[in-house]
Amino acid sequence: MDAPSCGEHVLQQQLEVHRTVDKGHGRVEIRVIETSNRFVRHIDWPDFSQAIRLTRTRILGVVRHSEISDAITSVDRERADACDLLKLFDVTGESRTAFTGFATL
Repeated sequence: MDAPSCGEHVLQQQLEVHRTVDKGHGRVEIRVIETSNRFVRHIDWPDFSQAIRLTRTRILGVVRHSEISDAITSVDRERADACDLLKLFDVTGESRTAFTGFATL
């Protein structure tokens, strides 16, 4: 197997995606978190480390509802990857500015 090209390697480092699917109470909930450290050099925000997009989709019968939340965090990828950040979002139920490390956009 060939090693990824330099451009592909950079893209892999910049974007990280994690997905969970939960079933219960007659519904399916899909959560997809995308994190990127691509903008660190371009955004003037104290301690900015990652941009986050969380997409939650709930399916109940034929009804599908999706919501998208965008946030930024000072938590770098060494301390929390996409999987870890999704767990933090699940604990809080939503990103909140009062929750240490997150700012909702």
